[in-house]
Amino acid sequence: MGTISNISPDTLVLIISLLPFKEAARTCLLSKGWRNLWHSAVLNVEFNERLHVVAAEPAQREIQRQDFLNSVRRYIARANNEQINVNKFHLVSSLSQDSRVIADEGVDFSVQRSVKHLVIDFSDAAWNEDRFEIDEWAAAWTYVLPEHFYCLNPVLESLTLISCNFNIPRLKNFHLLKEISLAWIEFPDTNLHKLLVNCVVLESLSLKNCWDLDRLDVCGDNLKLRSLVVDRCWYRLLDEFRIMVPNLMYFKYAGFCAPLFKVRNTGRVQVLDIDFGLDENCGPELGDSVYDLLHKLCSISTLTVCTYTLQVISMGKDPIGVENPLSVTSLTLKTAMHSFEILGINFFLCSCPRLEILDIVIRPGRIFYDVSTRS
Repeated sequence: MGTISNISPDTLVLIISLLPFKEAARTCLLSKGWRNLWHSAVLNVEFNERLHVVAAEPAQREIQRQDFLNSVRRYIARANNEQINVNKFHLVSSLSQDSRVIADEGVDFSVQRSVKHLVIDFSDAAWNEDRFEIDEWAAAWTYVLPEHFYCLNPVLESLTLISCNFNIPRLKNFHLLKEISLAWIEFPDTNLHKLLVNCVVLESLSLKNCWDLDRLDVCGDNLKLRSLVVDRCWYRLLDEFRIMVPNLMYFKYAGFCAPLFKVRNTGRVQVLDIDFGLDENCGPELGDSVYDLLHKLCSISTLTVCTYTLQVISMGKDPIGVENPLSVTSLTLKTAMHSFEILGINFFLCSCPRLEILDIVIRPGRIFYDVSTRS
């Protein structure tokens, strides 16, 4: 039987490249032969302040935070000096003047190392994803990506920005950018349109806890978008959703229910996950809206629905089932197991004649007792 000592250095470097950042760096302690191997690997560099700052006492937490920032700065300097190969740079930190400087250095480092995947996260774990005061919270949001970020355009393939600001029109030269994830930012629908126009090879888009959209409008016959996630965003006006994407295969939506869904050119959607748990209204017109969405996406094979959907769907135009049976083979029902949901559960069981897997997730949900159509 062979031993690890018989593995070629090239293979070991490949193995190290697949390890998390900390474990990759620790391989230098194994033996003299391993000391410099990780320098040749293509690393995924991840710095997460939340894993380092764990003390309860404020003064001690600040000491730990400064130690964390210093460790990030030391690594960046060393990696640049030793020409270490980096595939991904991931920074999670609380927002302060020091951390802004570190983030700027991290972006500069990403440019110098030709990083393909960039994540900068200035969110706070204490923020309430379901309810937050936009005006109060937005005042604390001050980090803006530095100018040299836009020098990443030849190589960047995925970008995640959380509580950061950037210049949407400047992304037009990011010809390899396939994945974008944005959270906790002001993001009007004009920016959404510019983003879709500028990022011509974009395949995955995620918007989470963004605000100031007029409506959800994702349209374009030439879009290559395959995955779309819209999670608990806030709108100035919510009259309709327009989803017109020819290659879309995965669509997840959580938030408010719109009176009107306009869905077209989405015949390839295989996975649909809808959760209208933020909505405080429930009535026949919204039941019709959800019914129309399901009717237009009858090609889906995997479907997840919430307790709101189970209540409202039976108030729509056909409380028994969709006119054209769904192609769903895997169905997940998130339910409070309330009597008001029974008709909805029956609706989906009748609408999915090809069903093979049924997953019932019991969890709390808003129950609408005051709907006039109930007996």
